[in-house]
Amino acid sequence: YKRQHKRLPEIYQIELTNRCNLKCPTCLRTTDMVRDEDLFSFDLLKKMKERGDFAGTAYVELQMAGEPTLHPQLGEIISYLKDSAGMMVGLSTHGLLIGKKKGVMEALFDLNDLTISVDSVDPEVYSQMRYPAKLPQLMKALDTFFEAYAKRPEGRRPFVELQLVRTPTQPISGDAD
Repeated sequence: YKRQHKRLPEIYQIELTNRCNLKCPTCLRTTDMVRDEDLFSFDLLKKMKERGDFAGTAYVELQMAGEPTLHPQLGEIISYLKDSAGMMVGLSTHGLLIGKKKGVMEALFDLNDLTISVDSVDPEVYSQMRYPAKLPQLMKALDTFFEAYAKRPEGRRPFVELQLVRTPTQPISGDAD
């Protein structure tokens, strides 16, 4: 009897940039990061594929300490990972640059999964968590995105998750004091 081992698919996380246009008080970038701001190199990504780093990888998540929509080659990187490396690609963003920065929306539509961190629908709490952003800025970006999303063919839409953190400014009825 020979035991068969099945290899589980790997998931990569790649930080496209450690740059961000916000100063969120709970973010590592704001509180503890001591490295210089930088961009992930598209050439390094190609080298990683060529040397076999992605063998067995089913999914790549573009996230970590920076805002990935700030990377000037976002669309190219997503396409490369999906088409050349044959992986599913997801991204986590604060969402504020959707519709503001050229090419961002089209790049996001090329994803398999998109997470937009809303954090709170209370304007005061949101502005504290996503300093110096304001909730109406995000709502405008989301409106722009979902209007365009609705016009896309079914097969060309990423799965979208709006991530909300329950942060009430007052206790909700039934909560312990």
